[in-house]
Amino acid sequence: MLFKKCLQCLLFICLSFWFGSGLYFTCFAAPELFSGFPIDTASKAVGLLFPTFFTLSAILSIVCWVLYVVLARQENDPGKASRVLHGLLLIGTICSLANRLYFLPTVQSLESKMGPISGAPAALIQRFGIVHGISMLVQFVELVVVLCIWIVIGWKTSIRFKNREVM
Repeated sequence: MLFKKCLQCLLFICLSFWFGSGLYFTCFAAPELFSGFPIDTASKAVGLLFPTFFTLSAILSIVCWVLYVVLARQENDPGKASRVLHGLLLIGTICSLANRLYFLPTVQSLESKMGPISGAPAALIQRFGIVHGISMLVQFVELVVVLCIWIVIGWKTSIRFKNREVM
């Protein structure tokens, strides 16, 4: 029982870091850098942060998925909520890995060809914009998925607590 509680706590902590880091970087850090610095300086700064951010997201998503699989096996609960959580964690992990393993190297390759954004050819900027836009869409899906996981886990946990209070 204590082991299960520790795993649940660790899962919540990992979900918190996964969602919090994604929300902070996507909605606050990157926009602030671009609003406070010239575009070439901001793009270099964000470019330095992306590998660490996407690696952290990938690691946290895998850890969350593994923790959930271990917890689900302990509970032996094949219910709909468990299947939904498993599916959501799988989607979140795929999104995270896609950003880290495909989109990041693709964007970095385009950036190395472009040089400073302010002097880059229009065709490369357009291609960069498309790839970056898809990557941000994948990041948005990942954040929504993590939020949904939080809601479902919170719902499942509150039902368990309510059931225990009645007994």
